[in-house]
Amino acid sequence: MVIGRVSHGARGILARVRNRGLSKNQVALMTMQWSLMMSSGVDIVRALDTLERSTRDEREAGLFSRVRQRLMEGNYLSRALSEFPTCFSPLYLALIQVGEVTGGLARVMERLADWLRRDGDLTRRVHGALLYPFLVLAVGLLLIVTVFATVLPGLAQMLEESEAVLPWYSQLTMALVAAIRTPIFWVVLSTLIMAVVAVLRERLSCDAGRRQLYELGMHIPVFGDLLAGSALARFSTAAAFMLEVGIDISRTLRLAAATSGSPILQDEIDQVVHGLHEGESLAELFSHLSHAPPMLWRMTQVGEEAARMPAVFKSLAGHFESEVEFRIEAMLALMEPLLMMLLAGMVGFTAVSVMVPLYGTLSNLC
Repeated sequence: MVIGRVSHGARGILARVRNRGLSKNQVALMTMQWSLMMSSGVDIVRALDTLERSTRDEREAGLFSRVRQRLMEGNYLSRALSEFPTCFSPLYLALIQVGEVTGGLARVMERLADWLRRDGDLTRRVHGALLYPFLVLAVGLLLIVTVFATVLPGLAQMLEESEAVLPWYSQLTMALVAAIRTPIFWVVLSTLIMAVVAVLRERLSCDAGRRQLYELGMHIPVFGDLLAGSALARFSTAAAFMLEVGIDISRTLRLAAATSGSPILQDEIDQVVHGLHEGESLAELFSHLSHAPPMLWRMTQVGEEAARMPAVFKSLAGHFESEVEFRIEAMLALMEPLLMMLLAGMVGFTAVSVMVPLYGTLSNLC
């Protein structure tokens, strides 16, 4: 009975791993640990056993146990990892297959861990830059709502008792103060927030919805350039890595596009690969990409002529990453004063709406 319960529990853990996956940080750390242990001469089975015993995350432990079991049954590592598609991307599995075929699995995993770290750093910087203005606005709105709910009601009551004629902006402020103090306001607000979250989750759960949201983001000034730059940086970094380990150009382009996070780039790269099979030049095909700068196809042309495509993509990756850093700094430098002006305008409007009629009332009393 005990064995049955443990087995059932293990199956439940594996099901959660397959459905929910692991975070990118967990996969990157796991890969780094594998590469360090294998570089030190520890075979992969012993490395998995050690990691299973040392982790405190039951999902990681379940994954390590399952992969080790599959390896002991005679399966390749890539085959064992393919049972967890929510954890390991097709690019990850393709690189593991290359390491298995060439006999350099430890080296491939070491470079894979470095690529995951760089990709994770870039993703976090972009996400942080995109979230910053929304967080500032949320904090500002929270403070304003707090003032409306705690400070202004007393002043509003004083103005109502004075029976003074209020200007339109003061009437609007008083209406908001009264609305915030009613339960129906919070019910409606909570319903709207939950509806927006539900719609976003529904759109993000399908490819068509993610593409629509991505295209919407591409049309927003500054944000669109940042999204395009980060996609090209991730694409170039992944392409350089895969070409260096010996993956063919067609597969490299498709996997790198899938890693870029841009559904637009993925669709266009499919056309690029088709053109390559028709004998067209990669540089010429890149020149037709919708959001690619001229530097991409010009450098690609040089790489084709010199037969140094891995080096070209590595240079492009460094250039696009530097460009993303510059765009993040420029966006933050632009957004900070705009956000401060917006919040100051909201506070000033509220102050004028209350103080002007209050001053007039006090003047009449005197």
